[in-house]
Amino acid sequence: MPDNPEPYATRAWLLDGPIHSIPGILNWDGSMLTFIAYGGGTFFKKRLIELLKGFGEPTSSVEAIFNEEPTQVFGFDREAIQSYKFPWYYFKQGVKVTIQGEQLRFSFIQPQNTKLPPRLFGVVISEAVAKASVAHINAEKADGKRWRSIFKAITQ
Repeated sequence: MPDNPEPYATRAWLLDGPIHSIPGILNWDGSMLTFIAYGGGTFFKKRLIELLKGFGEPTSSVEAIFNEEPTQVFGFDREAIQSYKFPWYYFKQGVKVTIQGEQLRFSFIQPQNTKLPPRLFGVVISEAVAKASVAHINAEKADGKRWRSIFKAITQ
């Protein structure tokens, strides 16, 4: 088995369907991939409960998510991560990851129909950069490049 890549974490949005997303932190701690939500984003409560159940997380944490308390949505070890793809139409700013047979989609750039939760300001890139019109694009592309190398190492 190849060496584990170094720990890394970035802001990310877990995407669901054409319009739903949850803001949070995608984190590789060296052995596990986790997603920590910082708010319910554009999800309805019912769909978020289904998502938590599917990941084996307690559905009681849905209230904490909607209160913008940092809450784990999933945690998987490297063996659960089967494949990844950086589609061209994400412009290096998003990834599709297959984990235990289920494909999850993440954007490293804020979707247009969302607002950034106050608790996520200052994470990875500064608030000033996040508010700049296009200055953040290179930072998110760099995040995509780093995640590509992590997923490559994990899935070998």
